[in-house]
Amino acid sequence: MRCRLHGGKSLSGPAAPAWRHGRYSRTLPTGLVRRYEESLADPELLALRDEIALLDAHTLELIATLSNSEGPALWQQLQELQSGLSAAVSQQDLRTIESTLTELSSLLQNGANDAKVWDSILHVIENRRRLVESERRRLVDMQQMITAEQALALVGRLQDIILRNVDDRIVIAAISSELRAIALTDPSESAR
Repeated sequence: MRCRLHGGKSLSGPAAPAWRHGRYSRTLPTGLVRRYEESLADPELLALRDEIALLDAHTLELIATLSNSEGPALWQQLQELQSGLSAAVSQQDLRTIESTLTELSSLLQNGANDAKVWDSILHVIENRRRLVESERRRLVDMQQMITAEQALALVGRLQDIILRNVDDRIVIAAISSELRAIALTDPSESAR
């Protein structure tokens, strides 16, 4: 047990004034901190495959909401309704006029809804295209970068090649010294 002078009543974790764990963790609601930390620990945090798959699933759901009316068939239906409506008006058949207008209204509403769905589909497709391009660039960048371990292994292999093929001990010592200096140099300093 600690006394109040030695930390017994000290705040700990997110409640502590000095607590820092990530950019947002101090202001996140308690329930969200765990998910935030899981995301930070995710080795595939920058990968976009899951998001692309989610957009594909969303696109399929949007497509499923489209009405079954297809372009030419819809126009044929509308033309038949218009002919029937004209005939009903000329005969002053109010029941047929009312039912035809109801059916016409329904078809037009379905068409308007389909147009909105297609706008949504095109928006999702554009977002997917952007994600795919970002993921493609990330994958290309991953192939163009090497880890520190890979760089050290490369320097070691170069040193082995030099040791096997160069007989002059003074030249070997000079080359080895320069290779060690490269291996110990901070990459950000060599970029300056």
